[in-house]
Amino acid sequence: MQPTHAASRHPLVGFLLGLCVMNGVTGIIFDARPGSIQAQLDTKMQIFWSLLLAGGAALALIGIWWRGSSIKLALELESLGMTCLAVAGIVYAGAIMLLALVSGMTSWGVILTFAMVCIARRQKIEGVLRPKEPKRGRRGRA
Repeated sequence: MQPTHAASRHPLVGFLLGLCVMNGVTGIIFDARPGSIQAQLDTKMQIFWSLLLAGGAALALIGIWWRGSSIKLALELESLGMTCLAVAGIVYAGAIMLLALVSGMTSWGVILTFAMVCIARRQKIEGVLRPKEPKRGRRGRA
């Protein structure tokens, strides 16, 4: 298995994931701002979303910056983090779509795009971790 995940160490990736951690942690510790989309969610959904956001970003950061002996573990952590971030993005974009409708189109579009990028990154990691076997012909050749 080759260490292909080093490209994710771009400073902007770290910055964006760091913002996700901070936003998620503040969502866990503090009440949502009145009038915000988050404030319109039920308390359990707010906590769920905040945990997914903070936890997913933290796992992705650990996986990206892992210097341990197991590249597989690093990629598994990053993949799990990307999955959590994708779910958090879909949940939040869905809430904006339902609550803000057209006036929130830019916001839910950006957040949904973020979720899709997380899914794409996860798929890329899964392709490295679990490569597909080549199809064999009738005579057993690749």
